[in-house]
Amino acid sequence: MFRYLTLTALALLVFFILAVSTSAVPPKELPVYVSTNCQMEYTFVMLADGRPGYRVLGPEPDMYGARLGMLRFDVGDVIVRVGAYDALPGPNLDSLINLAEMEGVRTLEVFDARTGQTMVLPF
Repeated sequence: MFRYLTLTALALLVFFILAVSTSAVPPKELPVYVSTNCQMEYTFVMLADGRPGYRVLGPEPDMYGARLGMLRFDVGDVIVRVGAYDALPGPNLDSLINLAEMEGVRTLEVFDARTGQTMVLPF
């Protein structure tokens, strides 16, 4: 009888330790990628409406974060479409820009998080 109580107590202790240790794990950070075309750091995100995009990162919010030709992006802007292609997970922004240039569809669809508007901009 004592053996079963010891095994039960040990099992409960192991379960408790596992439960506490897994709940204390901090959330995994999003990977940061670098675009040479836009001279910026970005990460892949999903917008609230389900659209994928590339969020422009920077040291401070509401400041100049990147540029592509004459276009300037603020920190927090999300590029949701390049040419005829939606954003793809991973470090694909430069590839999509190169594809858009080759196909002659040189536009970007950018979501401005401050105003909630989506703009189509030529580059």
